[in-house]
Amino acid sequence: MPGWFGGYLGKLNFEIREEWKKLDNYAHSWTEKGKKLDSFISLNPIEMYLEDKEIRLLSGVAYYEYLRRTKNIIKKEGKFKVVEEEEVIDVRWSNFWFTNKSFIIIERRDSRDKIFELISYALSGDVGNISPIVFNIENIFNDYPSQWLGAFRDREGHIHSGQFYGEDITHDDEMGDAYVRTQHKNQVGFLTEYFGPEIKIRATREGYLQIYTNLDDRPNIIFEFIRDELSQYFLNSS
Repeated sequence: MPGWFGGYLGKLNFEIREEWKKLDNYAHSWTEKGKKLDSFISLNPIEMYLEDKEIRLLSGVAYYEYLRRTKNIIKKEGKFKVVEEEEVIDVRWSNFWFTNKSFIIIERRDSRDKIFELISYALSGDVGNISPIVFNIENIFNDYPSQWLGAFRDREGHIHSGQFYGEDITHDDEMGDAYVRTQHKNQVGFLTEYFGPEIKIRATREGYLQIYTNLDDRPNIIFEFIRDELSQYFLNSS
């Protein structure tokens, strides 16, 4: 989406070296419920490097088929209802970015796990060599005191979930202390000057990172930011 960058992070549990070339025009098929499903990966022709010139950044698009049931509206005994009908083959896809040494970002949540499996299998012959990243939200909250977003869920008491938006929300006269004491935070929004002028960042516990500035022509700096500022907040994979 123009104006900001967002994606779900993963950790490659091996160093790719030159194996990244296996991904270009890679195809893989499997059978599910008696139906043959296909997938393929296409790398973008432009390569970039991180600032040290030793880590290569690549990007591409992955497509894969999956099974889903169609739904129809029917009228029975004078009442309308939605029913599932036949199972059909459909396609999901996502852009992705990765370095040849450490991290990968998948743009779309519904495609994350499957594309992690496909890329891992293409590069290593095993589906389990890319792990989703989980952020330590509590430590990010503690280290970035000036926050513009806070969210929580699964809280005990009368208020089970919610979100706060504003400026320096932890110091709000009425709600600030209550939010600070909440132990069920699942995402935070903070500020950084890493990219130049101060901009907003959102991080969720499940590894989603959103950067509120246009970095279409500098995706390499996103990985430098992850390496320099966020890698210390990685927990074990989900």
